[in-house]
Amino acid sequence: MMFLLMHGTFLDSVGSKGLEINREGGLFMLFIFLVYIFMTSFLMLNMLIGVVCEMVSSVKHGEQEMMAKVSLRSLLHDIMEVYDSDGTGALTQSEFELFIRNVEVMQALHQFDVDIKCLGTLGEMVLSHAAQEGRAEEHVGLNFDEIMSLAVRLKGSSACRVEDIVHLREFTKQRITVLEEHVTSTRRLLEESVGCVPPRRPGRPA
Repeated sequence: MMFLLMHGTFLDSVGSKGLEINREGGLFMLFIFLVYIFMTSFLMLNMLIGVVCEMVSSVKHGEQEMMAKVSLRSLLHDIMEVYDSDGTGALTQSEFELFIRNVEVMQALHQFDVDIKCLGTLGEMVLSHAAQEGRAEEHVGLNFDEIMSLAVRLKGSSACRVEDIVHLREFTKQRITVLEEHVTSTRRLLEESVGCVPPRRPGRPA
């Protein structure tokens, strides 16, 4: 094995070792040695081609991603200016909902492999989080960079990050809080309505 590794794979003194094999083992052993050299060289060549192809594929994928982001950025920016009615450079909740329902926006996001429903949910979460920070409702909005950041994060090939899990936890907590408040208010209204109903007198039909 050491002989084959040094002289057959690393090609150290192949000519002299081939002559020694011919003298001691004959042409058949020399033929086997040459076949081994050819197989190992072919294997190394395939490995090198595989590495080069992987690098080319990675570079091509990166360039395609960059071109797709440039195209998406250009299209979304033009459409966003149309829906930005107040000219603040950011979309409010209602403007953002109309924005993601645009046919051209849906097609562009679909080509970019972005889940539109998740984008709407994530945008709502960001807007709700901004509203909880105490900003006035008219100043709560998503600017263009934030919308592009959300779209890139929701691309199908993007990996999940810890930040995404944290945002999901905050959004779930917020939804549960809103649901609890709604249930509490509904229960209070029911209790008040039931308490206001006068009791029925015995002997009288309902």
